Amino acid sequence: YDKDEFGTIRMALKEFLSTLHDLIMEVYRSSTENKINSTELKDAFNKIIENIKKEAEIVSIASENVDKLKDNLFEKMLKGEIAIEDYVDQLNTAFPLYSQYQCELLRKLYSAGKEIYQPPS
Repeated sequence: YDKDEFGTIRMALKEFLSTLHDLIMEVYRSSTENKINSTELKDAFNKIIENIKKEAEIVSIASENVDKLKDNLFEKMLKGEIAIEDYVDQLNTAFPLYSQYQCELLRKLYSAGKEIYQPPS
């Protein structure tokens, strides 16, 4: 995975939220204009809930992939396959300089043969 794939996941979520907003507004407008009866309203909201469940599953899978990506990037950073600065950029940390120093220390320990374990987030 790379930054483009994160962007794809973000765009998919943004598109889903936009579609969800449009559906809810359509149902709301129809109900306030009395163009929709209670059965149709119930069906419309059930459709929205169904879509939310499907998208939540997709988001869950995407989230698992993001976690795997972070683990993979961590390993690559330790091995020196990617720059520490690039790894820290992916973290969205409030303390990038501290994170960079920490990564430098971890990389040195790893290079010295120490096993580094990163607990799941």
